Parts: sequence; structure tokens; C-alpha cells
Amino acid sequence: MLFHVYWKGPFSDKIALTVKSFLYTQPLGCSKLIIWLHNWGTAEQLLENEFSGPLLKYPSTLIEFRRWNIDTIISASPDFANIKVKDIRTVSYSDMVRFLVLHIHGGMYLDADVLLLRDMRPLYHTPVDFAYKWSYTRNYNTAVLRMHANSTTSKYLVQKAIKNNMGFHPRNIKTYLEDWAKEHPKIHGAYKEAPNVLMLPSAIFDPLWLRVDKYESGKTINPNLAEFEDVFRMDRIDGEFDGYKDFAHTRAFENFFPGAFAYHWHNNWNTPILPGSWFGVMKQEFDSFLNGKSANYYGERFIEYL
Repeated sequence: MLFHVYWKGPFSDKIALTVKSFLYTQPLGCSKLIIWLHNWGTAEQLLENEFSGPLLKYPSTLIEFRRWNIDTIISASPDFANIKVKDIRTVSYSDMVRFLVLHIHGGMYLDADVLLLRDMRPLYHTPVDFAYKWSYTRNYNTAVLRMHANSTTSKYLVQKAIKNNMGFHPRNIKTYLEDWAKEHPKIHGAYKEAPNVLMLPSAIFDPLWLRVDKYESGKTINPNLAEFEDVFRMDRIDGEFDGYKDFAHTRAFENFFPGAFAYHWHNNWNTPILPGSWFGVMKQEFDSFLNGKSANYYGERFIEYL
């Protein structure tokens, strides 16, 4: 399995947490994460950075840091020939990156603020391309996006977005797919090789979003948090463990949204990871695994992959 993360700016503790979640949850004998760094400085600065430096010791078969270069990417596929760099807006740059990278390499793109919680093989190895639902709306969110390289879907969406003034925002995806159906006649009652992106429920990758948007306020979730910032809090949230009947009321990896494959924490880049908070507990468990002191959620030891 091939995963991609894009980041612009200094490498932080939050990006390191995302990388560690990959190492902790995925089958490392058949998984790799490419971290695309935009304006990362020098290799020496990456090595000296307190958060990226320790990750450089892992083999490139597991984690590979790559410098993002838009000119190199554009030259990698004739489908990118009409991209005009000057037309790319800064605010939507990462929206573009994920589609270009997946069209070339395939795999699964993760926003840098997505924490992996489970082995992705059951989803990754399906023949479909997928993203997930934008909260309660009928639009896509591409914070997690799976596409096959040079597929009918990736080719169509890239070319459509380029023609639409570099419109790679996830809200455009549904419109583009609807446009395809209008532009192509059916053959024997069905479309031949129609592009499609399966829209998975938001709870699979973003289990707190509906609660934050007040569309799940009457239900109890596990953990029973209220806001995205709650994962950074040391103190207990009122009713935090109301939904746990068969688990100890403790913050532990296995008790954190056990039905979800990932957790999208929606920015909070400047919020510290405090000991005892949910993310503090995650960091402690990831570090213990990577230091060879404990097994991961699946009972595996990291030393086996070195």
C-alpha cells in the first residue's frame, strides 16, 4: 500500500504524530508513506529538526521524504500539459496536489491532520476509488482520498479541474462526475468505464464531524467528545465515557473511536499535545511501539520490520 502526505512549512509535532500513526497501524511489510515537503529547506535542516530528524532513521522502504517540485510533477504526465502554475491559488494548492500525485503514483492521500487508527487494507484493496462525505452534506471531502494511478477517474477529474480554472476543491468533484454523465450517452443502459468516486460515510475517517456540526448531538459516541479540540485536553470531558459499557474508562488507543479507520482533527496546528490528553496517550503508545517497548494494536512488534 502506498500513502501520501503533503506539507508546506516547518515540520511539526503534529506531522510527526501522523507519520507515527502510519507506522503503528499499517502492515509495514507491504506499506510505504511518501511525505511531500514543499519549502522544506535543506536536508541538514530536516535532520536537525526535532520532529523530522528522528524519522529519518527509518528505512526509505517505510518512509520517504520527497521535495515537492511542481515542474517535475507536471512533466510526469501529458495529462498535466495545460496546467498553468500562475493560476494555482495558494489556498487550494493542496487540493491540487492530491489529485496530481494519485494520478501519477496511485495510492491513498491523507491530509496532514489525519491520524490513522486501523489497518487500511480492507478499504485500500477494493477496486473502487473513494473519498468520504463532507459532514452531513452531499459533497465529497478528500482529506482521505484513494485513487488508482492513471485510471479513468483520475484522468477525467484532473483534466476537468484543469479546464475549470484549476478547480480541485472537493466540492467540485460531485459536479464534475455529474457533468460526465451529461456529456456521455449510455451504452445499453449503462455507462462504459464511467469515472466514479465512492462517497463513504464521514464517520469512517472523521468520526467527530457530525457531532461538531450539531447533526449527532442526540447520540452517544466513543469517546463522547464534543469538539475537535477535545483530543488535546488533559481534563476529562463531561460524559466522555458514557458510551463505554465493555471497556475500562481510560484513555487508550483501543478506546479511541474503535469503529473508525482514521481521525481527522481539522487543523489545531498550534494546540500543544499534552501528556494525558487523547493525543498525548496516542503519542506515548506510538513512541513505545517504535522504541521496541510494546506491541501495536495488532500485537505486532516494530523491530520485526527493521
